[in-house]
Amino acid sequence: MSGPPRVAVQDRAAFLRSYGRGPRTTKRDVAVVRDLLRVHVLPVMEARIDENLRAARAALDRISTRDRDARRLLDALLEGQRTRVR
Repeated sequence: MSGPPRVAVQDRAAFLRSYGRGPRTTKRDVAVVRDLLRVHVLPVMEARIDENLRAARAALDRISTRDRDARRLLDALLEGQRTRVR
C-alpha cells in the first residue's frame, strides 16, 4: 500500500487552528476536527484494517484445523474486527 494522501494546505491549516485549544475549544473547533478526521483519516485507517484482515484470513487459511471449535472461534474473532462502533 502506498502512503496516505497528503492533506490539502487549507485543511491542514484548519486542523491546526482548531485542535489543541484546551479550554478555549469551541463546538465549531470540535466539528472541524471531526470532519477532517472523517474525511482524511478514516478512509486510510479502514484501508489498513482491510489489508490486515486479508493478511490474517490468508494466514488462518494456511493452517490445518483439527479443532473445529477453535477454528470457529478464530473465524469469529477475525470477522469481529470488521465491526466499528460509531
